[in-house]
Amino acid sequence: MKIRVRFLLDFVKIFGRNAMEVKVPPNGKVSDLIDVLFDSDEKRGHIFSEKNYLKGHFLLNGVNILGLDGLHTLLNENDEVVIMPNMSGG
Repeated sequence: MKIRVRFLLDFVKIFGRNAMEVKVPPNGKVSDLIDVLFDSDEKRGHIFSEKNYLKGHFLLNGVNILGLDGLHTLLNENDEVVIMPNMSGG
């Protein structure tokens, strides 16, 4: 199934574009999308810490996946996922 992915900030540089369509298996989860997108150790280093904590934010149709089922959140055809890095400041 097709998922539309939008990248913000650092992820635009990593992927060389601000959006793309990605195919994931039927009944795919956010973790499957991550496996497709972050397909090298170098790319995975941008999204997971050394302790395997998620370093970025994933919004599924405008809702943070942490408020859903995290990396186990199910995806549906034509969903939109926005990926952005952690930000801090004050």
